[in-house]
Amino acid sequence: MAAAKALIALSLMGLLVPAALHAADTRQETIRTPLMTPTQCEVLERFEAPNRVHLRTADPCPQHSGVIEVYVPRGVTQLEVFLQGRLLGTQRTQSLGVADINRVFAQNHELEKKLEGQELIGHNEQAIKRARDLSDLVDSSSYQARLAAERSRIEEQLFSEQVKLLSQERLEEMARQLKAGPLAQDERIYLFVSSSMPKKTLSTYIQAVDKVGDANVTLVLRGLVGGAQQILPTIEFFNSVLAKDPDCDPLDDPARGCESYQVGLVVDPLLYQRYEVSQVPTLVYARGVKRTAGEEDGSEGLCENVAIGQSWSVSGDVSIEYMLERINSEAQSETLSAYVAALRKGFF
Repeated sequence: MAAAKALIALSLMGLLVPAALHAADTRQETIRTPLMTPTQCEVLERFEAPNRVHLRTADPCPQHSGVIEVYVPRGVTQLEVFLQGRLLGTQRTQSLGVADINRVFAQNHELEKKLEGQELIGHNEQAIKRARDLSDLVDSSSYQARLAAERSRIEEQLFSEQVKLLSQERLEEMARQLKAGPLAQDERIYLFVSSSMPKKTLSTYIQAVDKVGDANVTLVLRGLVGGAQQILPTIEFFNSVLAKDPDCDPLDDPARGCESYQVGLVVDPLLYQRYEVSQVPTLVYARGVKRTAGEEDGSEGLCENVAIGQSWSVSGDVSIEYMLERINSEAQSETLSAYVAALRKGFF
């Protein structure tokens, strides 16, 4: 009984592989019995009458599963097992072939669980019959069909539980993000800024607009830096705030230049007047923007160039996503919702 259980445990570690056998001319006077070995590297060296089995450690290791097959004289019921001349212990013989044991005991963990903790009543043949019956049941088409159906049910249940963990609000937000694209042709976002603002604040805004990557999102200056008579300070300002590396000097490598953020930055005092911007930073969201025929290039700050349906604005030294969220509490734009979520969670 104990030997059968031990064989079950060993067979679950790998297939049973027979080791060397005695000559065929002795098989009529002998029985073959499985013999458990200390490790996977022991093979049969010789059998010594009346009941001694001598093992040796093979090099290279044959990597069998720790059970070998030995032919012994009929009537021998107990074997003394020696490894390199040292007695390891005794084992009872069993009139079973290795092929039979392999068929019965090389089962998966399901079989091990079924037999674990159960007493094997009677002789080994009874245990083998129970194992065979269980193996036939597991291999049957009806059992496999039930197993496949149960697997599908569990997978479906696990997936549905994951979906339930997402709130309805989160699902709606994800759906909006999938549907929402860039601003429509008649939508605009203007971020009114000044060269007098802290450079760190300007850089944060520019990086956020660059992440959005929408041509209808524009930073707006009221006038030229240093006054209308000087253009060079404005160019230098643009280069400094748009450069990704503030230490980059385009003169060091004129052919390559400096990598810059892809942001629309314009000087347009008319936009300040039209949206009544009196402080910076101020963010304006407008929709229903429609250019007058023949006025494709003029300032969008002139009423004769562009008609506007609705607009909303928020001022204050706060993040772009916060300003967009405040505006969208009234505007209810799916695109703005997506921009807010993206900017906060780094989706871009």
